[in-house]
Amino acid sequence: RMLEGPKWSKSPYAKLAWNIPAGVIGVVTLLDDSPNTDLAKKSSDLSDFQILPFLSEGANYFHIRFINENGAGPVLHVPLFVDLHEPKNFSINFVDAEAQAGGLFSTSNPQPRVAVFTEDQLSGLDRYEVKVNSNEWVVAQLERNGSFVLPKLSPEERHNVIVRAFDLAGNYADSSVVVVVEPVVAPLITYYERNIDSGAGPIVVEGRSAPKAKIEVVLEKTNPIVVSVRAEEDGSWRM
Repeated sequence: RMLEGPKWSKSPYAKLAWNIPAGVIGVVTLLDDSPNTDLAKKSSDLSDFQILPFLSEGANYFHIRFINENGAGPVLHVPLFVDLHEPKNFSINFVDAEAQAGGLFSTSNPQPRVAVFTEDQLSGLDRYEVKVNSNEWVVAQLERNGSFVLPKLSPEERHNVIVRAFDLAGNYADSSVVVVVEPVVAPLITYYERNIDSGAGPIVVEGRSAPKAKIEVVLEKTNPIVVSVRAEEDGSWRM
């Protein structure tokens, strides 16, 4: 039977130890890549440990059988899975970033959402962890779309964000970005028509706000009318 489920390791070296049951007079062991290898039923060895100097990457199996005066016991199969390589390189993408240049992101959201994706060929991905500035590493609460929300960031500062992807063996790959949280700026109306005549054509309103911010203007007389527009790169908008 298999002693326990497979556990991935990032080390090619292993030392296995076991207790010798009462009455055992011999131990048979073997290392190979087959999960169900049978073993000899005779042995003059009575060791209680074995050092495996270099395991191949991928699936390895250690087999052990105890021998007593009545004959050979069952073979125990111990899986030893090795992954020596970290996950693939990946990038951090800000879902709601309002500006991006040379790895520097800018947003007015103090808790921006980021999206990450990578793969691991052997053991598979285990988790992502995130670190902001000198704070502690925390496990990212990944959603189905591969995004998660960063811890709350203070405005008007540069924040170094590192995301670390772990595979099931404990190997990891890092990706980092710098993000600036811009203070929320109230939109400013710089021009509107003072005398509005319903028959004189469209109403023009101009203003300034944070770059690429969504602006909503509410016109009211009897029933309110909401008009939306997106600010330009320089913060100007017109409707």
